[in-house]
Formats: sequence, C-alpha cells, structure tokens
Amino acid sequence: MLKYFNNIPIYYNYIDLSVNNQIDNIINLVEFSQDKDWGDNNFFTSAFNYGDGINVLNAYKLTELKEQIDNHFKKYINKNVNYKIESWFTLIEKGYYSHVHDHMADYSGIYYYNTNGDDGDLFFTDESSKLNIKPERGKILIFPSTLKHGVEINKTNNKRISIAFNIKLHKKREVAPPVF
Repeated sequence: MLKYFNNIPIYYNYIDLSVNNQIDNIINLVEFSQDKDWGDNNFFTSAFNYGDGINVLNAYKLTELKEQIDNHFKKYINKNVNYKIESWFTLIEKGYYSHVHDHMADYSGIYYYNTNGDDGDLFFTDESSKLNIKPERGKILIFPSTLKHGVEINKTNNKRISIAFNIKLHKKREVAPPVF
C-alpha cells in the first residue's frame, strides 16, 4: 500500500505480529541512550551502542523480522536488488519526540513493535506541507531516505518502541575502459 507525500511514494503494510516473539525475548537486553546534542527531550536509541555498521537485526538474531523487511522492501521497489541494512531500536517516552531529520542511505523504514497509536505520529515535512502517519503495532513503513521526517511529542504514558532501518543499495561498480 502506498501513501504519497509531494508525489513521493511511502510504502506501508503490516507484518504478522508473531515476529514480536523474537523481540519480546531480547528487548530487556537493549541498552538505550540519548544524544544530548539533539536536545533534552529527543528520543532514545540503541544506535550509539554498536558503532559503525549498526544492525540490531543481526546482533539480536531477529531473523523473522529481517525476512519480512526484505519481502516488503522488494514489494515497494518491485525488483530484486542487493543491499546492506542498518537497524536500531528507538524509544520515545512521555514528553519525548524525534527531531526533523533525514538519513544518509537510499531508503529508510520503521517497524512499530510497541505503540498505543497515540504516542506520537510520524510526520514527513518540507517548507510548505506536512503528512502525519499514525503509528500502529505491526505496521512497517519504507520511504526514500531523503524525506525529512520526525515524530510528534508522546503525550501518553506508553513507551513507544520501534525498529528503524536504513537500506543502502549495492551500486554496480563501473569498469574503467582499457587504456591503450
């Protein structure tokens, strides 16, 4: 399924909640921290605990979710491609939000593990428009990484937890022509 923001397709669909069983088994092991440069009430993430090449899908062996992300990504772009994925958990507690940002990748996405639906909409924005998308447990979204996005303030007591990811396509290396 697609929504559009300024003619740019944003893919969304739902993943069978059985993938949450794997997350349930490891979520208490995840260490969340915060980048204070982003502001005091900005979200918590597991990204800083893995250094370069972050990938909680591999680190915690979340194979079912990784397969589902792969299936949905291929539906979105409608072709089979090779890519590298980076992934991390995000935690947004009461009074917290995510600042407007984009990513240095080809595509980005979110899987909602724990949400009550009222704990902060995802939004896409530019100078003249804004599109809000309600979080739903089991929902996956995939979009071009250049889209500016953020998360509204969580005004509930629910701890919203999601897995964010970046997809970097393997580019074909150009072969230099022979020199004579």
